[in-house]
Amino acid sequence: MADTLQIDANTGLPTAVTEPELGGSVVLPKASGNAVKVDLNTPTYTWRDLRSPIGVDANSGGPSFTTFKGGIKQWQFQQTGGADEVFTEYHLDHDYVEGTDVFIHCHWAQDTVDTGGTASAPGDVKWYFEVTYAKGHQQQAFVANVTTSVVQTASGTQYMHNIAEVQLSAASPTAAQIDTDDLEPDGLFLCRVYRDAADAADTLDQPPFLLFVDLHYQSSNIGTKNKAPGFYT
Repeated sequence: MADTLQIDANTGLPTAVTEPELGGSVVLPKASGNAVKVDLNTPTYTWRDLRSPIGVDANSGGPSFTTFKGGIKQWQFQQTGGADEVFTEYHLDHDYVEGTDVFIHCHWAQDTVDTGGTASAPGDVKWYFEVTYAKGHQQQAFVANVTTSVVQTASGTQYMHNIAEVQLSAASPTAAQIDTDDLEPDGLFLCRVYRDAADAADTLDQPPFLLFVDLHYQSSNIGTKNKAPGFYT
C-alpha cells in the first residue's frame, strides 16, 4: 500500500516522515489558504488563467472576423464609428485562493504598424471591460455592473503579441472594481469587452485585432474539500 504524508494543521509540519512510494498521497489540512507554493525564499501562490471563448452578437454590427495573418482570421475592431463589443464569461475554479485579487487582460495585435502617436509613432489603444459577478449555489444575485479600462501603446513591430491588463477586484474596491470579499469557487464573471474608437485616449490609426481575453488569479494548486459551500469545512 502506498504511503501517505500527512501535514499537521497547526504546525504545518509532517506528522510522520516515511519513505513515500510512487503513487503515495500528501494530505493537507482542509482549511482555506493551505497550498502548494513556489519560491523557497519567499513562498507565494502561483498564478493561473481563466479562459473563455469570445462571443459576438451577430446583430450588433460589431467587430469583423477577418484575415489577420495568412489564412488565419481574428476579430478586428473598427477604426471609426461607435463601440465594438464582444462577450466572455469566467468560472472561478476550486483552486482559487480566497481573499486574493483577480486581474483581467486582453491579448491583441495589429497587422499594420500603427502611426497614430506623436511624430507618427505608434498610438494608444483603450480596452474597456464591463463586468458583473455573483457567487454560486443560490448565494448571491449578480452585483451592479462595473466598468474598468486599460490603455496601452501599440508596438512598432508588425503582428506583435500585446497583453494589456488591469486589476478587476480589490478588498476595498473602487467604483470600477468587483469586491474581492465576494469571490469564491464556483463564482461567475460575465464580461462585455469593447473598444470605443471615438475615445480621446484611443489614438490608434490602424484597427486592432482582439485575440483573447482572460483572467489572472492566484491558485492554491489544490481544490476544495467540498464541491459546494462550505468549501473548506
